[in-house]
Amino acid sequence: MKPNQRILYSIVLIALFVGCKPKSTNHVKPDIMTHLLLDLQAAETYSSLLPKEASHPIRAKNIDSLAVYYKTIFAHYHITQQQFDESLTWYSLHPDELDSVYNRIIPELTRLESAHKIK
Repeated sequence: MKPNQRILYSIVLIALFVGCKPKSTNHVKPDIMTHLLLDLQAAETYSSLLPKEASHPIRAKNIDSLAVYYKTIFAHYHITQQQFDESLTWYSLHPDELDSVYNRIIPELTRLESAHKIK
């Protein structure tokens, strides 16, 4: 093999290793994601209970209020919408981690539902 070819192969090999290196992600950690998703679910539910304008159908979410809630919740957890979206993508690629988060969320939602059921 000629020296020029050896250099070319070395550069290609290094480029492959660098290019294939997994990106480090700053996804929201599972314990924070659990609380974050619980808060977002509460915001979704609450926004559907707010008084509606005449132009909105019954039981529709109040989108304006929901946007404020999301912004407030993200600020509370010190994340952005983009970080949340990237975390959702990360969790969708790691279903075992996502299952772990939802295994903590479901009992809490069930507890909240039973505590606030109208009798």
